[in-house]
Amino acid sequence: MMRRLLFGFILAVMAVSAVAQMLMQPSAESDELFAAGVDLYNAGKYREAIPLFAKSDSLDKAQLDSTSNRRDYSSMWLASCYYKLGDTLTAADIDANYYRFAPVDRRLTVKSDSLLQIGMEYFNQGDYAKAAEYLTKCAEIEKSVLGESHIFYGNSLNFITLCYYYLGNSNSAILFGKKGLTIYEKVLGKEHPNYATSLSNLAGYNSDIGNYAEAIRLGTEALQIQEKVLGKEHPDYVMSLANLAIINAEISNSDATRYCVEATEALSGIVKRTFADLTARERNLFWDKYKAWFERTIHLIAYDMPSDSLAENGYNGALLAKGLLLNSEVELSTLLKESGDEEVAGIYNDLKNLRLQINKLYEMPVAERPLDADSLERVAQGLERQLVQRSKAYGDYTANLVIDWRQVRQKLGDSDMAVEFVSFPMRNDSVMYAAYCLRKGMALPKMVPLFEERQLTSMDKRLYLSSPMLYNLIWKPLEKEMKGVTTVYFAPSGELYNLPIENLPIDGSTYNSDLRSYRRLSSTRQLALRRDGVEVEKAAVYGGLKYDTDTVTLANDSHKYRTAEPVQWSSRAVADSLNLRDGVYELPATKIEAEDIDKALETARIDTKLYTDTIGTEASFKALSGSEVNALHIATHGFYWTEREATQLDGLAFLNTDMPTVVQE
Repeated sequence: MMRRLLFGFILAVMAVSAVAQMLMQPSAESDELFAAGVDLYNAGKYREAIPLFAKSDSLDKAQLDSTSNRRDYSSMWLASCYYKLGDTLTAADIDANYYRFAPVDRRLTVKSDSLLQIGMEYFNQGDYAKAAEYLTKCAEIEKSVLGESHIFYGNSLNFITLCYYYLGNSNSAILFGKKGLTIYEKVLGKEHPNYATSLSNLAGYNSDIGNYAEAIRLGTEALQIQEKVLGKEHPDYVMSLANLAIINAEISNSDATRYCVEATEALSGIVKRTFADLTARERNLFWDKYKAWFERTIHLIAYDMPSDSLAENGYNGALLAKGLLLNSEVELSTLLKESGDEEVAGIYNDLKNLRLQINKLYEMPVAERPLDADSLERVAQGLERQLVQRSKAYGDYTANLVIDWRQVRQKLGDSDMAVEFVSFPMRNDSVMYAAYCLRKGMALPKMVPLFEERQLTSMDKRLYLSSPMLYNLIWKPLEKEMKGVTTVYFAPSGELYNLPIENLPIDGSTYNSDLRSYRRLSSTRQLALRRDGVEVEKAAVYGGLKYDTDTVTLANDSHKYRTAEPVQWSSRAVADSLNLRDGVYELPATKIEAEDIDKALETARIDTKLYTDTIGTEASFKALSGSEVNALHIATHGFYWTEREATQLDGLAFLNTDMPTVVQE
């Protein structure tokens, strides 16, 4: 029952679906069966009431939307009948949460249920003030009709609590949260997951108003209950660990380190275990729950409380988080391709072609789509589910998702250094950049704070290639760590993805690339997974592309790379911003580079395809999927500005040079 499910943990958004049929009521036939069943139940005739509630429940499940909170009353009464007859197992199977409680007559809660549904709809829309208004009215009716100690009333109070929390009114959240907690203690008892969840949320609200001692007390009590009732691997227990780490870090309490490290290790385990059974879409939704911990929180704590343990923890978290969703796709794809199973290969190719169909459909206006994209999505989900299950016969594709920093260190040479850049929001609305550094001889990774993003974005972009300002911001703080280093393997973050940080001026005549080699990676985890002796067999090289290619040429080109799909190409305007400005339309030097690389690869007898001019299009790039290309080079020199940025610059003045040959090349 939607209303019976309690919210999750601190900062967690309630997973309540949009209410499509919020005010639908059970049918007249169901109501008659329900009423007759209630009469028999109240007369102690539980066995006679069972078939009536079973039929009513069957009708409700068939006729009411799954989000309707009018849908599960009959199952509550049905479970209670079995419980009264001593069949606890059947009762728990029907309604595990409420079979022990006195069931609620749905005829008394028509108005309150409607108010609850409306309130939850406002909650989903982010209108927490309106949500609180309707939920408060709902709670008042429940208190009057069901009593001030009823579980429904307690649940509504906790929903109201969340509304006030999201409105920034932590004091009111604490007030309503305490009332809800009192009801849970009385009805459920202290050793119950919902009671522990309420404690954990109250800890968060107290932390928000600076009442850290109380927050730690409540959070610790919640953690102890969850460990006893749920176990240390349960997500609720792990999130309570994370919450305690955050609260303790607010006051620089050393306990934050222990909680932070334990939470990261446990959450990494949950990700690895859970991903193995999920499709790509499910992995996306699952990762949304936990990514803030790996992408922000652990780095913020490591920055606030510098220590070897937290630097180690932060680096491990970054190794997991960067490119996790893409990495999981690649690992699964590799495992399936190496299986040698022709049936699996057939399913994989069917899925790949179906995804191409779906992508083409999404590129077209809804009214012009010849097929229903949602229906194809469901078919694709089914195929992917088959592949996920079949993959288990050939190995664990999640084995390489959780990489430890020691595995990276093992692959480093004496003069190598790994640098994992991270960027994370601070409490003052600023974004901080830092680097996790690792060398072969280091006992542990080291976190080096670098700069705030506003220092970078406020810099005159015309000075990027003519001044050491950018180098001083990014690399100079790492000079001590880079002493004796000849090769730096680095993975950028945030704005650093858009900057040529491997080739920055140090002074008037020296660039950082003159001093050592810099190799850009998506994540330094790639070092741990590097296979020694892997040979390139097939390559694709792009360079000298025509950025202002007309749409007719693009449409014609797309037909060269058709896939098995019924959707016809729909010619549409190209919105690339390079077409919207009077600037550089092509980069001639990239064609020279691409041709030189193509010749070198051919000399090495590597099967190579060169894409230049109008041949190197988006369609040609997409067609590489499944072609077994294991080396790809795209020559892309220069900067890319948004229209707003471009209008603020005078043509190519950002290069700050009078040498036309430099501009041309």
